[in-house]
Amino acid sequence: MKLHTLFNSLVFSVLLVGLVMLTASCKKDDNGPTSTTPTPTPTIGITGPDVNISFASGAGATSRVITGGTPPYAITMPPSGAVATAVLSSGTNHDTLTITPIAAGTDSFQITDSAVPNVAGTGNSVIIHITVATGGGVGSYGSGTVTAISVAGNLSFTGAGVWPAGAGPSVIAVYDTVLHELVLLGYQQVSGSNYNFAELAILMPTGVAAGTYTENSGAASFVVGYNIDTSNTGTTEYEAVSGSIIVGAPSGTNVSGTYSGQAAIGGGTPIDFSGSFNVAYVRGRSPIGGAPNRVYGKVNEKSPAK
Repeated sequence: MKLHTLFNSLVFSVLLVGLVMLTASCKKDDNGPTSTTPTPTPTIGITGPDVNISFASGAGATSRVITGGTPPYAITMPPSGAVATAVLSSGTNHDTLTITPIAAGTDSFQITDSAVPNVAGTGNSVIIHITVATGGGVGSYGSGTVTAISVAGNLSFTGAGVWPAGAGPSVIAVYDTVLHELVLLGYQQVSGSNYNFAELAILMPTGVAAGTYTENSGAASFVVGYNIDTSNTGTTEYEAVSGSIIVGAPSGTNVSGTYSGQAAIGGGTPIDFSGSFNVAYVRGRSPIGGAPNRVYGKVNEKSPAK
């Protein structure tokens, strides 16, 4: 079609539409004027006083329920992880949001529903602000008992998770939601910066689950230290060279199990180790997670393969 013909057709169409609209507006409606108000999409919401969540010094994890909008939901702008972590777990027509304080500071993150199209500022998302007081996160890293038995000495630690490390005894039990591993650490101060400790790391890509996890497959590791100076990067702790960790069926956030194998200092002669754990773990970022600097951020330890 030529350009001028197309233009003339458009003009005729506009005039025709205008005539139809004028005729319709002049036609009497015997039933009176009517209007239709679209049903609004439920706004995504969060339980609790508001979206400003504060943690006092020593506070542990807290949970909120996300409802409204169009589930399922997603954390589309996650927190940095330095101040706090956030994890969503699905439910029926709602999700549970768990926030774990890590260190003092402020942060924020966004939760968005699954509406299509998804338009910011229309109730499809909510921004949550976090404030963690100085010392926040201390005491929020699980609790329980971790033991180690060997000819080098028997260790047993029972307590609530405290970080940064105090005198102890303390047991940290965290399922690291970024590294996808269960990290268990029992420690107690000997003197100054010297500590006894026993740590286990178990790679669990789909969450905490029962099973046998082996060192050889890269799914498990344990380290035991006797009177270790944590102020330097010495490698005088016993690192697993073989063995396995057996995890029983979890009950909520409680899990127990045993481990056994051989561990050596550096390239020295391995000795036999065994032990057990019975803990209540939290979900979030482990303060000691992340090879190669795991125990106290100082001791160079083997880690399960990622």
